[in-house]
This record gives sequence, structure tokens and C-alpha cells, in this order.
Amino acid sequence: MRPASFDYVRPASVAEACEALTAGGTVLAGGQSLVPLLKLRIVRPTRIIDLNRIDELAGITTNEAEELFIGAMTRHQDIADHPLVQSKVPLLASAARHLGDIQVRARGTIGGNICFADPRANLATALIALDAVAVLIHTGGLRDCPVADMFTGFRQSSRRADELLIRLRIRHTPEHAQGVYLELAPQLNGTPIVNVAVVPGAPGREPRIAVGGLFDIPWRAVTIEELARTGRATEHRIREAIDEFQTDRLRFEDPRGDAAYRARIASVLIAQALERCTTGRGREAPAQEE
Repeated sequence: MRPASFDYVRPASVAEACEALTAGGTVLAGGQSLVPLLKLRIVRPTRIIDLNRIDELAGITTNEAEELFIGAMTRHQDIADHPLVQSKVPLLASAARHLGDIQVRARGTIGGNICFADPRANLATALIALDAVAVLIHTGGLRDCPVADMFTGFRQSSRRADELLIRLRIRHTPEHAQGVYLELAPQLNGTPIVNVAVVPGAPGREPRIAVGGLFDIPWRAVTIEELARTGRATEHRIREAIDEFQTDRLRFEDPRGDAAYRARIASVLIAQALERCTTGRGREAPAQEE
């Protein structure tokens, strides 16, 4: 099927893109999520704003304040391969490596991945565990938004229609360098059924734990973080904490798994990730469905 007709705008700068957004339109980044929906006519925008000419939106840098900056148009493969990401926040590099095949990683962008707001998105889970901040711009100025607050529902983002996500900011610490990303997927590089990201805490502080695929938004597992801090994060207790939080309103189900199955897998993956944070082993081992 062909997409419905639309106007096409290709700005050359962030300023031009912001100006274009004031007139309305749907943003095109990598297109790995949007283009299939256009072809099926599930979405029918009247105007597409293509960001692929804006070079200033791509790239990875750091500063003396131990902050990592990733441009919204940075491709997944560049994130997976970049030495700064691999050394400072390796769980993000691992999440990017497990995202789709090489063609998808070569085109897909971190900004598009976040704004599409799929609750199973690899990078969303990793960024929440890393306490990352999204930087958005509009004609009136900039706005910082924690990545955890970017999600308001299934594939629904808190980004306003006139805003453009320009970069992600991550403060990296020694704990971030020990983070672990794990997922269960139906096949290698397939969409995860459940994924988890864990950043170990400093002495006396909770780790940060994020889970994708349990609810209609990625979940920051605060109750499990407290269990981990006090040494009570057994697989059984983790499952109890998930069951207490899981409600009909929030739970996510699809043909690949109901709520109970996803809760069971999440409890196993969280327990494994916490153990690997402690032992420092096996950070690259992905799980696959048998």
C-alpha cells in the first residue's frame, strides 16, 4: 500500500525545523517506525518534516562535568560503536547493538526511538536506568525533560507538537560503567518481549532499574531498587513487587506474552542483571526465547 499524500519539508537547520513545526507536521528522523505506518495508512499526516539534512543534530561528545551528549539524529549503529558510549555507559551500547538488524541500526535514530514511545524500546529502558535527560527546543527556548517523563502512554510522548528533541544528556559515573542490559526477544535483534537495564548504586544508595515490556510505558522499578539496596532482591520478592504494581490499566500484553508471562520473565532478568552488576560478568549475553 502507498502512503496518503502529504506535503514534504526538509529544513537545513534546527531553527528552520522549529519554524516548520509551528505550522504543524510530523517529524521524520530515521523513519524505521514511521514509514511502515505511513505505508499502511495507520497514520496520515498532512505534512512531513524531514530532519536528515540537519548535521548539528547528530554526534556524541562529552565534557569536563562528566556528561555525555548524544544528538537526537545519532544512528543506533554509531551509538553501539562509539568508544565514549562503550566506555562510559556500556549498557547503552549493548541496548543499541540488540536493536534490529544492521539496516535498521544504520538508519534508526535515538531521538526517533524515544519519541515513538514504544514501551519495549531498547534505548528507552537503558536511558531511564541511566537517568538521562531529553533536551527539547521550540521557538521560545529550551526545555529539559527526564527521559522517564517522556512517556505518557502506549506510543504516546510528552513532547509537544511544536517541540523538537535535539539531544540526550547523560551524567556518567563509575556506577554507570558497570551497568547491565538484558532482554528476552523472540529472535536475535527482534523486538524484545521484556528488557531490563540496571545501573548499580553507590555504597548505601539504591541502584537504578528500568523495565520495558511490562506496562504501557517503560517502568522505573523504584520498589525493586529498595529491595536491591537492602539485599532482599530475590527472584521471588522481585516478582511480588511486580505483581503489586501491575494493574489492568497499566499492564501490557500482546500475542507474544500475557501479563503473567512478562512478569515472570522480568523477575528473572532483573535478578540476573543485579547479579551481573555485582560480579561484573556476562554483560553482553542477550536472552532469546526458546
